[in-house]
Amino acid sequence: LELETGQQSELGYYLNIAQWYTVTPNVDLAYRLYPSANEGLGFGMDGEYDFRQNPASRLFGSKGEFETLYTTKDRGYTQWYHRQELSQDLTLLTQWEQWYDRDFVKDFYNDEYEDRSGPRTFTNLTYLKDGYIATGTASKSTHDFVSETEKLPEATFHLLERQLGEGLYLSLDSVAGYYNHSATDVQAQRYSQVARLSYDFNVMRGMNILPFVEGSTTHYSETLT
Repeated sequence: LELETGQQSELGYYLNIAQWYTVTPNVDLAYRLYPSANEGLGFGMDGEYDFRQNPASRLFGSKGEFETLYTTKDRGYTQWYHRQELSQDLTLLTQWEQWYDRDFVKDFYNDEYEDRSGPRTFTNLTYLKDGYIATGTASKSTHDFVSETEKLPEATFHLLERQLGEGLYLSLDSVAGYYNHSATDVQAQRYSQVARLSYDFNVMRGMNILPFVEGSTTHYSETLT
């Protein structure tokens, strides 16, 4: 049982209550009631699921949660976060955030969301193997009150510190993406690389000095302001 009550300038006096139930050993669901003096009655469903320890399930390797809330003042939001371990080295992350207005989550969940920017919806694949990471991300804004530079999609490659010789190490980060700035209708490709060469010099027992040189370059096919 979740119970929270108090008073906020946006909501007035409010009561946030949720009752959780274990549906299966892997799934929990809750109904939520959120009456407030200024925003009417809110109601919704929350849920959590975790099938990482259930190899007999078709959802084996997955974990996630979702939250929904709708009020009699025609405000609300829906959020879903999902993680799927496709293999030992490959992970899928999916996130969907749909808000009815810019300030909803900050008004209703000020302590949790007071520093949040706009809603984000994306799908990400991450591959981690033998000292390097490769990722692919596609994202799209579905809110007319958000104007930002979007990644549609983006691919990255990260070479973790690789030893080239005795004490000599190299690391590399490379990013390529297609960007669209909806407010100005500017479309561009972006390429960015950062390389770092370092030398681990042992001065004495228990003390090392690590001088390094680092270079970076970024190119846009169009000028973004």
